[in-house]
Amino acid sequence: MNPDFLLIAAIVLMLSSILATRFFVAKRNKKLLAERIESYVPVLTAHSFLKPSDARASSFEETVGFGTLLQPLKSLLFASGMKITTSTFLLLTAVLAAVVFTFTSLTNLHPGACICLSIISASFPTCFVMYKAHQRRRQFIEQLPSAIDLMISVLKSGHSIPQSIKAVSLEVPAPCGTEFAEILQRMNLGQSLH
Repeated sequence: MNPDFLLIAAIVLMLSSILATRFFVAKRNKKLLAERIESYVPVLTAHSFLKPSDARASSFEETVGFGTLLQPLKSLLFASGMKITTSTFLLLTAVLAAVVFTFTSLTNLHPGACICLSIISASFPTCFVMYKAHQRRRQFIEQLPSAIDLMISVLKSGHSIPQSIKAVSLEVPAPCGTEFAEILQRMNLGQSLH
């Protein structure tokens, strides 16, 4: 086994553990701050898969400066309905690639094969998130006709449009119900529905 190769693998593992520690501590601090602020300001909790409701950049995006480059990934994570931040997702992907690289390098594979296998393993989380987003969109499309029927029946009974949206948000299961709850929340706050 090549000692230089083991040194590189050890450095990659060490750097990934340092990054993991840094971002998990930042995430914990952010969560503690949000809990303290939550007692003073009501927080929107619904996640929209059409568009992220929180336009602020995470600490990772502010640190690295890739806010616009990470926007498609952020939208994909919201579309999947997973409650994970962009920085945590990227960190987990990098750690997975580093672990696969380390274990494949210990099996005396060619360094090019180790790199290829680590790149392939790094694509698995993205493929999983894409699958979850597709599954959630399909489920939304399946639930939409019954949600529209419920809205029509509520409107025919003489109720207003916000009341019909509220009925859909309460009666229809996720993801359609949560999307209508998000719409109702935005309507009540006077925000744009785009």
